[in-house]
Amino acid sequence: MAHAGEGGKFPLNLDPRCVLVSTFSLSIVAACLYNLTAATVALFAGIVLLLYARPPLRHLARRLVAANIFIAFIWLVVPWTMPGATVWQAGFVSISREGIQLSLLATVKANAIICIFLALAAPLSIAGWGNALRGLHCPDRLIWIFLLMGRNIFILGSVWQNMYAAARLRGFSPRGGPRSWRILANMLAFLLIRASERGEKMREAMLLRGFSGKLPYAGHSAMGKRDVVFSLFVIAIIACMLWVECFFRKPV
Repeated sequence: MAHAGEGGKFPLNLDPRCVLVSTFSLSIVAACLYNLTAATVALFAGIVLLLYARPPLRHLARRLVAANIFIAFIWLVVPWTMPGATVWQAGFVSISREGIQLSLLATVKANAIICIFLALAAPLSIAGWGNALRGLHCPDRLIWIFLLMGRNIFILGSVWQNMYAAARLRGFSPRGGPRSWRILANMLAFLLIRASERGEKMREAMLLRGFSGKLPYAGHSAMGKRDVVFSLFVIAIIACMLWVECFFRKPV
Protein backbone atom coordinates (compact mmCIF):
# COMPACT_ATOMS: atom_id res chain seq x y z
CA MET A 1 0.00 0.00 0.00
CA ALA A 2 1.34 3.42 -0.91
CA HIS A 3 1.50 5.71 2.06
CA ALA A 4 1.92 9.37 2.65
CA GLY A 5 5.45 8.82 3.79
CA GLU A 6 6.48 8.27 0.16
CA GLY A 7 6.55 12.00 -0.51
CA GLY A 8 7.54 13.31 2.90
CA LYS A 9 8.21 12.44 6.52
CA PHE A 10 4.75 12.34 8.02
CA PRO A 11 5.37 10.04 10.99
CA LEU A 12 1.98 8.34 11.06
CA ASN A 13 2.54 6.77 7.61
CA LEU A 14 -1.10 7.09 6.60
CA ASP A 15 -2.97 5.82 3.59
CA PRO A 16 -2.99 8.64 0.98
CA ARG A 17 -6.75 8.30 0.55
CA CYS A 18 -7.20 9.00 4.25
CA VAL A 19 -4.81 11.94 4.00
CA LEU A 20 -6.65 13.60 1.09
CA VAL A 21 -10.13 13.10 2.53
CA SER A 22 -9.01 14.40 5.93
CA THR A 23 -7.24 17.39 4.40
CA PHE A 24 -10.17 18.56 2.31
CA SER A 25 -12.75 17.80 5.03
CA LEU A 26 -10.89 19.86 7.62
CA SER A 27 -10.19 22.66 5.15
CA ILE A 28 -13.78 22.93 3.89
CA VAL A 29 -15.21 23.00 7.40
CA ALA A 30 -12.61 25.57 8.52
CA ALA A 31 -13.38 27.76 5.49
CA CYS A 32 -17.11 27.77 6.31
CA LEU A 33 -16.70 28.92 9.92
CA TYR A 34 -18.05 32.33 10.94
CA ASN A 35 -16.99 32.32 14.58
CA LEU A 36 -13.51 33.36 15.70
CA THR A 37 -13.40 30.83 18.53
CA ALA A 38 -14.23 27.97 16.17
CA ALA A 39 -11.62 29.24 13.70
CA THR A 40 -9.08 29.28 16.54
CA VAL A 41 -9.89 25.62 17.20
CA ALA A 42 -9.16 24.89 13.53
CA LEU A 43 -5.86 26.79 13.76
CA PHE A 44 -4.89 24.88 16.91
CA ALA A 45 -5.66 21.60 15.14
CA GLY A 46 -3.49 22.65 12.19
CA ILE A 47 -0.60 23.52 14.53
CA VAL A 48 -0.92 20.15 16.28
CA LEU A 49 -0.77 18.37 12.92
CA LEU A 50 2.30 20.41 11.98
CA LEU A 51 4.01 19.37 15.21
CA TYR A 52 3.41 15.72 14.28
CA ALA A 53 4.43 16.20 10.65
CA ARG A 54 7.67 18.02 11.57
CA PRO A 55 8.26 19.72 8.18
CA PRO A 56 11.60 21.47 7.58
CA LEU A 57 11.49 24.76 9.47
CA ARG A 58 12.95 26.81 6.60
CA HIS A 59 10.42 25.40 4.13
CA LEU A 60 7.57 25.94 6.61
CA ALA A 61 8.59 29.52 7.41
CA ARG A 62 8.91 30.42 3.73
CA ARG A 63 5.42 29.15 2.93
CA LEU A 64 3.81 30.81 5.95
CA VAL A 65 5.50 34.15 5.28
CA ALA A 66 4.47 34.09 1.61
CA ALA A 67 0.85 33.34 2.52
CA ASN A 68 0.68 35.97 5.25
CA ILE A 69 2.12 38.66 2.98
CA PHE A 70 -1.01 38.20 0.87
CA ILE A 71 -3.18 38.20 4.01
CA ALA A 72 -1.57 41.50 5.05
CA PHE A 73 -3.34 43.20 2.15
CA ILE A 74 -6.65 42.30 3.82
CA TRP A 75 -5.56 44.27 6.88
CA LEU A 76 -4.60 47.20 4.68
CA VAL A 77 -8.05 47.40 3.04
CA VAL A 78 -10.87 45.80 5.04
CA PRO A 79 -10.63 47.59 8.45
CA TRP A 80 -11.17 51.06 6.98
CA THR A 81 -13.51 50.13 4.12
CA MET A 82 -16.03 48.02 6.05
CA PRO A 83 -18.79 50.02 7.75
CA GLY A 84 -19.39 49.60 11.46
CA ALA A 85 -18.60 50.97 14.89
CA THR A 86 -15.58 53.28 14.67
CA VAL A 87 -12.67 52.42 16.97
CA TRP A 88 -10.11 54.86 15.49
CA GLN A 89 -10.35 57.80 13.15
CA ALA A 90 -7.86 60.19 11.57
CA GLY A 91 -9.38 62.67 9.15
CA PHE A 92 -11.53 60.87 6.61
CA VAL A 93 -9.99 57.46 7.45
CA SER A 94 -11.87 55.48 10.10
CA ILE A 95 -11.26 51.93 11.23
CA SER A 96 -14.31 49.88 12.23
CA ARG A 97 -14.55 47.16 14.82
CA GLU A 98 -16.32 44.90 12.35
CA GLY A 99 -13.51 45.36 9.83
CA ILE A 100 -10.88 44.38 12.39
CA GLN A 101 -12.90 41.34 13.47
CA LEU A 102 -13.44 40.21 9.87
CA SER A 103 -9.74 40.63 9.05
CA LEU A 104 -8.78 38.67 12.15
CA LEU A 105 -11.23 35.90 11.26
CA ALA A 106 -9.86 35.68 7.71
CA THR A 107 -6.29 35.56 9.04
CA VAL A 108 -6.99 32.77 11.51
CA LYS A 109 -8.96 30.69 8.99
CA ALA A 110 -6.39 31.12 6.23
CA ASN A 111 -3.50 30.12 8.51
CA ALA A 112 -5.47 27.13 9.79
CA ILE A 113 -6.05 25.86 6.24
CA ILE A 114 -2.41 26.49 5.31
CA CYS A 115 -1.20 24.55 8.35
CA ILE A 116 -3.53 21.65 7.56
CA PHE A 117 -2.31 21.43 3.95
CA LEU A 118 1.36 21.75 4.92
CA ALA A 119 0.99 19.04 7.54
CA LEU A 120 -1.06 16.51 5.57
CA ALA A 121 -1.06 17.10 1.81
CA ALA A 122 2.40 18.61 1.28
CA PRO A 123 4.35 15.45 2.25
CA LEU A 124 2.54 13.47 -0.46
CA SER A 125 4.48 12.98 -3.67
CA ILE A 126 2.86 13.56 -7.07
CA ALA A 127 2.61 9.79 -7.49
CA GLY A 128 1.03 9.54 -4.04
CA TRP A 129 -1.59 12.14 -5.00
CA GLY A 130 -2.36 10.26 -8.21
CA ASN A 131 -2.60 6.96 -6.38
CA ALA A 132 -4.93 8.50 -3.80
CA LEU A 133 -7.16 10.07 -6.46
CA ARG A 134 -7.33 6.75 -8.29
CA GLY A 135 -8.23 5.00 -5.04
CA LEU A 136 -11.03 7.51 -4.53
CA HIS A 137 -12.38 6.65 -8.02
CA CYS A 138 -11.72 10.06 -9.57
CA PRO A 139 -11.96 10.25 -13.40
CA ASP A 140 -8.86 9.02 -15.20
CA ARG A 141 -8.61 12.17 -17.30
CA LEU A 142 -8.46 14.31 -14.17
CA ILE A 143 -5.67 12.13 -12.77
CA TRP A 144 -3.70 12.33 -16.05
CA ILE A 145 -3.93 16.12 -16.04
CA PHE A 146 -2.82 16.29 -12.43
CA LEU A 147 0.11 13.90 -12.84
CA LEU A 148 1.36 15.48 -16.06
CA MET A 149 0.99 18.96 -14.64
CA GLY A 150 2.91 17.98 -11.52
CA ARG A 151 5.63 16.40 -13.65
CA ASN A 152 6.10 19.30 -16.06
CA ILE A 153 5.35 22.45 -14.13
CA PHE A 154 8.80 22.46 -12.53
CA ILE A 155 10.47 21.87 -15.90
CA LEU A 156 8.57 24.77 -17.47
CA GLY A 157 9.43 26.86 -14.44
CA SER A 158 13.13 26.22 -14.99
CA VAL A 159 12.71 27.11 -18.70
CA TRP A 160 11.14 30.44 -17.71
CA GLN A 161 13.93 31.15 -15.22
CA ASN A 162 16.55 30.44 -17.87
CA MET A 163 14.83 32.75 -20.36
CA TYR A 164 14.50 35.49 -17.78
CA ALA A 165 18.17 35.14 -16.74
CA ALA A 166 19.24 35.28 -20.41
CA ALA A 167 17.16 38.43 -20.93
CA ARG A 168 18.69 40.07 -17.84
CA LEU A 169 22.20 39.24 -19.09
CA ARG A 170 21.31 41.07 -22.31
CA GLY A 171 20.35 44.20 -20.39
CA PHE A 172 16.63 43.61 -19.94
CA SER A 173 15.20 45.40 -16.92
CA PRO A 174 11.44 45.02 -16.38
CA ARG A 175 9.67 48.37 -16.36
CA GLY A 176 6.18 49.61 -17.15
CA GLY A 177 6.96 50.70 -20.70
CA PRO A 178 5.68 49.08 -23.90
CA ARG A 179 9.12 47.61 -24.67
CA SER A 180 9.17 45.65 -21.40
CA TRP A 181 5.64 44.34 -21.97
CA ARG A 182 6.55 43.32 -25.52
CA ILE A 183 9.60 41.37 -24.32
CA LEU A 184 7.62 39.65 -21.55
CA ALA A 185 4.87 38.75 -24.05
CA ASN A 186 7.47 37.22 -26.40
CA MET A 187 8.94 35.22 -23.53
CA LEU A 188 5.50 33.98 -22.52
CA ALA A 189 4.71 33.00 -26.13
CA PHE A 190 7.97 31.08 -26.36
CA LEU A 191 7.16 29.33 -23.08
CA LEU A 192 3.76 28.26 -24.45
CA ILE A 193 5.45 26.92 -27.59
CA ARG A 194 7.91 24.95 -25.46
CA ALA A 195 5.03 23.60 -23.37
CA SER A 196 3.18 22.48 -26.51
CA GLU A 197 6.30 20.80 -27.91
CA ARG A 198 6.98 19.03 -24.62
CA GLY A 199 3.38 17.86 -24.40
CA GLU A 200 3.60 16.36 -27.89
CA LYS A 201 6.87 14.61 -27.07
CA MET A 202 5.40 13.22 -23.86
CA ARG A 203 2.33 11.95 -25.72
CA GLU A 204 4.53 10.18 -28.27
CA ALA A 205 6.67 8.68 -25.52
CA MET A 206 3.60 7.37 -23.70
CA LEU A 207 2.20 5.84 -26.90
CA LEU A 208 5.54 4.15 -27.62
CA ARG A 209 5.38 2.60 -24.17
CA GLY A 210 1.96 1.13 -24.83
CA PHE A 211 -0.25 3.69 -23.13
CA SER A 212 -3.84 2.77 -23.95
CA GLY A 213 -5.73 5.47 -22.05
CA LYS A 214 -5.95 3.63 -18.74
CA LEU A 215 -3.64 4.08 -15.81
CA PRO A 216 -2.12 0.93 -14.29
CA TYR A 217 -3.46 0.55 -10.80
CA ALA A 218 -2.57 -2.17 -8.34
CA GLY A 219 -5.30 -1.20 -5.89
CA HIS A 220 -5.17 -0.42 -2.20
CA SER A 221 -5.30 -2.77 0.72
CA ALA A 222 -7.74 -2.10 3.51
CA MET A 223 -7.01 0.85 5.75
CA GLY A 224 -5.04 -0.02 8.87
CA LYS A 225 -5.55 0.87 12.51
CA ARG A 226 -3.57 4.08 12.15
CA ASP A 227 -5.87 5.27 9.39
CA VAL A 228 -8.96 4.48 11.45
CA VAL A 229 -7.58 6.21 14.54
CA PHE A 230 -6.55 9.25 12.52
CA SER A 231 -9.97 9.39 10.83
CA LEU A 232 -11.64 9.36 14.24
CA PHE A 233 -9.30 12.13 15.34
CA VAL A 234 -10.29 14.23 12.31
CA ILE A 235 -13.98 13.57 12.93
CA ALA A 236 -13.52 14.67 16.55
CA ILE A 237 -11.84 17.90 15.43
CA ILE A 238 -14.63 18.63 12.94
CA ALA A 239 -17.28 17.90 15.58
CA CYS A 240 -15.50 20.21 18.03
CA MET A 241 -15.34 23.03 15.47
CA LEU A 242 -19.02 22.64 14.59
CA TRP A 243 -20.02 22.48 18.27
CA VAL A 244 -18.12 25.69 19.05
CA GLU A 245 -19.59 27.32 15.93
CA CYS A 246 -23.12 26.45 17.07
CA PHE A 247 -22.50 27.23 20.77
CA PHE A 248 -21.25 30.73 20.00
CA ARG A 249 -24.00 31.53 17.57
CA LYS A 250 -23.18 35.20 17.16
CA PRO A 251 -20.94 35.46 14.08
CA VAL A 252 -17.85 37.62 13.99
